[in-house]
Amino acid sequence: MALTTPHPTAELAASLPPTSELAKVSATQLARRGTETLRNAVESESSLRVQIQGQDALVVMPRSRYEQIRAALAAAAGLDAPDPMLDALNARFDELVAQMATPSTAAATHDVLFADPAALASTYAPGETEGGDDASR
Repeated sequence: MALTTPHPTAELAASLPPTSELAKVSATQLARRGTETLRNAVESESSLRVQIQGQDALVVMPRSRYEQIRAALAAAAGLDAPDPMLDALNARFDELVAQMATPSTAAATHDVLFADPAALASTYAPGETEGGDDASR
């Protein structure tokens, strides 16, 4: 049985109650007892819904909760969003690895790494022995 890792936002979404379930405070109450009300929310790590003229207008949450949400969204964006540049680089890397994985690669690598410097220098011709196709670079 394969273990699956939950999506980074799944646990977070499950832990966020609907706005209607948050403790409510009116803008007037917040103006009168703002510091105390906000301190209590931070200490209890709870969010508040602020109402203006009886309508839900704002959600106030502790900074730690905000950062948790930002991190989960950033992680989700990294997992879900296709990245054309990364896809192109992956494809190019795979092409280069395929070019290097030939039967003669091991022998050529050995020859270059362990060649006698004088013998290697005698075979060098500037502009001719570097190899590779300039169009592929």
